[in-house]
Amino acid sequence: MAARVLAGCCGLLAVIAVAVRCGHRTEMPAGFAQALRAARHLTSPRHLRRSGYMAAARSRRPSEALAYLFSDMGMAEWPPREDGDAGEREQSLAAGVPLLPADVALVKGKPRQDVRQQLVLSPDDGAGVFVAEGYAAAYGPPLFRETWPMADLTHGP
Repeated sequence: MAARVLAGCCGLLAVIAVAVRCGHRTEMPAGFAQALRAARHLTSPRHLRRSGYMAAARSRRPSEALAYLFSDMGMAEWPPREDGDAGEREQSLAAGVPLLPADVALVKGKPRQDVRQQLVLSPDDGAGVFVAEGYAAAYGPPLFRETWPMADLTHGP
């Protein structure tokens, strides 16, 4: 009887150990986490509705939003970099706008060979989502991949 209880306890401990190990995720480097926050802000309904995108938009698809955001007019509306002007940084933070990281570039479409750390944003119009992939180097697989939906911009302020 004691042997069965001991075997059952050992089995339960093994299952818990496997579950804990499988549930462990490596933490995203701070620069990439900051870049992802900035990208999510730039593609948020709040930002897109207040930007020139609403005047330029026709289809309101992720590809169109990214085309605008990476245009000269769209990039002029980006938040400041965390190593930029102190006054602009303070204004952005006071408004709840995340700063662009100093060490990770936002890139559209595919990894750029001349940029080391980059968050590549691409659209998936079929699924209606934005796709973000983080690269520590232009060559090699992405460190992570995240997607989020493009919100319906036809309603609300």
